[in-house]
Amino acid sequence: MSRFGMNVFYISHPYTGDEDKNRVKAIYLAAKLAAKYPQIVFINPLAAMYHTMTAELDYDTIMAQCKELIRRSDGVIMMGNWQESKGCNMEFDFAVKNRKFVWNGADEFEKAMADEFGYDEETTERRE
Repeated sequence: MSRFGMNVFYISHPYTGDEDKNRVKAIYLAAKLAAKYPQIVFINPLAAMYHTMTAELDYDTIMAQCKELIRRSDGVIMMGNWQESKGCNMEFDFAVKNRKFVWNGADEFEKAMADEFGYDEETTERRE
């Protein structure tokens, strides 16, 4: 995947509707993946972009910043009930348009890591 060593994956998770609960869910999912794959960087925008609330940035500006994070990542993991989220659908469309790897959930991501990218399921080390 990445030519520069460590891979970076963006986690797309719904936010609007139950913001605090969704942020906690996304943090938990990102932490679970980070613990299993310490050689991969996971970007969780619900945590990484938290400062935008204090800065009072508008929705379009925040989405533009999220799209830039996706552009710089190797792929996107779609989490939660993303199909019902306007923002997640925008992120999905952007990722597909920009030819990023896209996985529907952590299970699909982990299967791809083992099957397609050579990560051993037991050690999560990359097989040579």
